[in-house]
Amino acid sequence: MFIKLILVFSLALVALSDFAPPKRQVNLDLPPAERWVEIFKEFKTPIMQIAEAAGSKIPTVEYYLLSTLLRWRFLTVEHSMELAGACKAIGLDYNTAVILNFMYELNAHCT
Repeated sequence: MFIKLILVFSLALVALSDFAPPKRQVNLDLPPAERWVEIFKEFKTPIMQIAEAAGSKIPTVEYYLLSTLLRWRFLTVEHSMELAGACKAIGLDYNTAVILNFMYELNAHCT
């Protein structure tokens, strides 16, 4: 009963709050390598922290092998160019970005 009360109270607070997530606009008319640059720059610090934590968990040889397999199997040329441009803008290793992208997709059950 207590948990139900907390849940109802929490949902009521969320419903009554004035919170709106920030909006971002991606211009799809730009070349693929430029589309996500501003958003990646805005979130550079947390992206780099996650990349550092994730990169330390996978041995080097497996890391690059996994990245290569994921690119060959799942990335379109356009997606690859978008990711490469964003990585270049914030100084993130492309292979790391490929792995992080698929870690998110697998966790979110999108693919």
